[in-house]
Amino acid sequence: MELDPWANDRIKDYARLRDQFGLGTLTPDAGGLPEGALFRRSIVFAHRGWDLFGRALADGKPTALMTGLMPSGKMHLGHKMLLDQVIVYQRLGTDVFIAVADLEAAATRNVPLDECREFAVEEYLRHYIALGLEPCQFYFQSERLQVQRLAHQLSHRVNWSKLEALYGFNGSTSLAHANAPLLQAGDILHPQLEEFGGPRPTLVPVGVDQDPHLRLTRDLAAAVRKVRCRQAKDGRVGAFATAGDGTGKLLKDAGKLCRKLGFKKQELNVDYGALYLDDAGAADVEHIDAALAHVDASHGGFGFMAPSSTYHRLMLGLTGGKMASSEPDTAIFLADSPSEAQRKVERAQTTGGATREEHLKTGGRPLECPVFELYAYHVMDDDAKLKEIHDGCADGSWFCGECKALAGDLLGEFLEGHQSRLAEADTKAFAV
Repeated sequence: MELDPWANDRIKDYARLRDQFGLGTLTPDAGGLPEGALFRRSIVFAHRGWDLFGRALADGKPTALMTGLMPSGKMHLGHKMLLDQVIVYQRLGTDVFIAVADLEAAATRNVPLDECREFAVEEYLRHYIALGLEPCQFYFQSERLQVQRLAHQLSHRVNWSKLEALYGFNGSTSLAHANAPLLQAGDILHPQLEEFGGPRPTLVPVGVDQDPHLRLTRDLAAAVRKVRCRQAKDGRVGAFATAGDGTGKLLKDAGKLCRKLGFKKQELNVDYGALYLDDAGAADVEHIDAALAHVDASHGGFGFMAPSSTYHRLMLGLTGGKMASSEPDTAIFLADSPSEAQRKVERAQTTGGATREEHLKTGGRPLECPVFELYAYHVMDDDAKLKEIHDGCADGSWFCGECKALAGDLLGEFLEGHQSRLAEADTKAFAV
């Protein structure tokens, strides 16, 4: 399997994908995981480095969240699923950063920058506000010099082979497109720059197709550190520093911090750039490494903690593939009228039997049905009622026509309320 952040391919086997790319399973009882249907129903199903962020969130420590939008298509329910998560974390006290990927849109979709700005505000920000987003760091890649400068600094740690392996780039890939992942890395890491709050656990909630960006960024966060905690080949855990002037002082400061954390059995070897922590184990590495980020920053390093990420399932399009802004019949747009949304639902592809008799005999496959996803992801908060719909579909007692009618009605009610709030949305507080 391959993941392409710019493609619209449907993903059919999430378990296989999770295992192939080494993602962790995110269960509803994970420490620090917020409440909400997307989490308790395992629609947000996988992660990289959740424990670091989840522990900080549960302990009330400073955290940041980074996400972005591509200003090249109208906002639909798939995009709303991400915003629902962002708003939950914002209400728990997480600082939110939202990038408008206008440079990426210009490079990969040929959208002029001035059009990107207007589109982002009118087609996204207003909907975000109507959904409940409060003022936050909402910015444009083309205008945030810190992101561009950081992308340039990070580029020194990436070669073409790495980009080929992660993204499938080849000789026909434009340099502007090739630079887009580095800009995303700059977006993801810049909330940890001192002027934006300093080193802290940062979460990036994304659709699973965006994982290549997170793998690249986590590697880069580690590559630019001056001191890191890791497990050596011989199994010993330690703080390891890059060789150079000041290595001894850096490791001594690291030792002081580690003693405060309770790791007192230390062996310092400045020549090897190592501070061995003989009372630390593999399970302590992430915790120690995050703490050492502050020592790194105090010695002139970036001090980046590896960003955490969570992955949600991608909504099925109403025609059976992936929901995409470029294909209107696949998506419910937040600007659709209730009647237009109901029309789309009525025409949606479902998994029930072709005839009444066949459906009664074989039932449907609700977990492969885009109409059932409307319930599970957006319009049915009642778990007991959702189970009733699921079981009725599976055993053939709940027919597709009834299911579509109810989903269309609930969706129409949501859109009517949302659009009344949309008319009052004021973007001025976001300083765009």
